[in-house]
Amino acid sequence: MIFEIYARGVATSRDAWVYSYSRKTVETNMRHMIENYNSEVDHYIQSCKGKPKEHCPDIDDVVDADPKRLSWSRGLKEDARKGRKYAFESESIVPGLYRPFSKQWLYFNRRFNDMVYQIPRLFPTPSHPNIVISVTGIGAGKPFSALIANIIPNLHLHDTGQCFPLYYYEKEEPSKSKPMDRLYSDSSHRSGTPGKENYIRHEAITDWALQSFKKQYRDDSIGKEEIFYYVYGLLHSPEYRSRYANDLRKMLTRIPFASDFWGFSKAGRELAHWHLNYETVDPFPLEEQIDENKISMMTPKDSFGWKR
Repeated sequence: MIFEIYARGVATSRDAWVYSYSRKTVETNMRHMIENYNSEVDHYIQSCKGKPKEHCPDIDDVVDADPKRLSWSRGLKEDARKGRKYAFESESIVPGLYRPFSKQWLYFNRRFNDMVYQIPRLFPTPSHPNIVISVTGIGAGKPFSALIANIIPNLHLHDTGQCFPLYYYEKEEPSKSKPMDRLYSDSSHRSGTPGKENYIRHEAITDWALQSFKKQYRDDSIGKEEIFYYVYGLLHSPEYRSRYANDLRKMLTRIPFASDFWGFSKAGRELAHWHLNYETVDPFPLEEQIDENKISMMTPKDSFGWKR
């Protein structure tokens, strides 16, 4: 196994509320939703007042189901039934990758994201960096694709995708606050701020994978980061996608030993750079031609010899 851990992207069940290109919009939406939710909790508590627990009405018969006020999920209804109320948390607004090359602000919070899976172990806080390779999920209706991300990916970034990280984080327990060699492996280190939650960072590429690659290529200079980028480069190979097309629809990606490890690793690293930093690339030059106050066509300045 190459990766110690992998995870699905976050599934919110209320994307319209928790995602937006505007941070202010996310804050406004979530403040309203949480306020409305707490109001419905009070309403339900009042409906149960003076009644034995077993005689309380069904939550669906009491709360307001208007989708313009809030978006219910099974988990949120269960919280309301138990009388749990919540407050808006500004630190929960973080960058997220909603669709390929489409960053949006995300209210990332277990209470208001239906399923976060193992994403909190990959991106525990905005100050704990990571990169993940997100691939199309098993049985997806779309062709296989892979895209790297350094922010929280959505489950449907591709189509029910899986994310394979460079790192994963382990929350440090108070009893482990003193530096002790036994807490560290060769691929782990601490990070954090005194007085706040600290985390131990682990490399997600397994030791078994590292030794296997070194043995296969007879090259001790290969490291776990190089293997990570090798995987990314290989997943973009047309030959790889063609050869393993059937498998890619039915199972998690298989990673063979290619003849040129460093070629794929270097290509994967360069691809990752551009895919992560696409916003820094100069826009392709377009010429806008306007006729009678309408855009009639947009053609590259360097024409390929065709016009509409």
